[in-house]
Amino acid sequence: MRNDSFALLPDMSESVLIHSLCLTVQKRIPLFGGWGSAWRRHRRWCLFGSSELHPDLGFTVSLRRFVHSAHPAQAMGNPALSEDAVSTGAVAWVLTSAALVFLMTAGLGFFYGGLVRDTNIINTMMMSVVSMGIVCITWVVFGFSWAFGDNGTGGIGYFIGNFDYSLWMNLDMKMWGDSGLPGLCFAAFQMTFAIIASAIISGSLVERMRFSAYSIMLALWSLLIYAPLCHWVWGSGGWIAEMGALDFAGGTVVHISSGVSGLVAGAIVGPRRHVDKELGAANAPFVILGG
Repeated sequence: MRNDSFALLPDMSESVLIHSLCLTVQKRIPLFGGWGSAWRRHRRWCLFGSSELHPDLGFTVSLRRFVHSAHPAQAMGNPALSEDAVSTGAVAWVLTSAALVFLMTAGLGFFYGGLVRDTNIINTMMMSVVSMGIVCITWVVFGFSWAFGDNGTGGIGYFIGNFDYSLWMNLDMKMWGDSGLPGLCFAAFQMTFAIIASAIISGSLVERMRFSAYSIMLALWSLLIYAPLCHWVWGSGGWIAEMGALDFAGGTVVHISSGVSGLVAGAIVGPRRHVDKELGAANAPFVILGG
């Protein structure tokens, strides 16, 4: 009985989430309230003809079938999460790696902060910290889907993914292929690389750009530069991946993208003004700590 309940869980959870989202849209955004109400009434009207199911369970199954029919390719892309499919060793290793990469972003802030004048230490460190917040949002909304969505082989699929995983849909209670990892675990791991790649660029812009302009640039760069390049190398159907390229450590996706982008950004913005050339590092311990 316990195994049967666990087997039903993948099919039920996403449907409950979508139903809750529909209720939230109706309550918080009145403009879409009528659409949300009509959708739920339609699904319930289709549902209650099945008398042998409990109404709540029947509603869940019915809505799940609606999701499958609307996105048949997505529904079949990743298998449902199951206890046997999850590799505990792989999950432990990937989550540990994600935590370490996330800490690298904070370390990068200390490293850059120790290299600038004491009047700009906080601003420089915050350039790395703010990337954790901004890129988290862009990665969840569109970034991951554009990077790892399967847009087919050839054509636009060579260059960018699709919207299958926007807002991390079709990842909850799903495995990521045959990797032994849950979909959300893989998405969070990749997000840490997107964060640190964005933060590396700040080294070329310290004392050169306003913080608000940098924040806008960060959001646009993570979506328009990093996500497509990530798809080229790591995504399904990317043109560099199709050539047989393998990037295990992020040298192409992370370091080339951030390094070249930092070089271009620094060249466009120009050199710093009013800089004392004999002024050394403001805080050498920060440099050592971050390094």
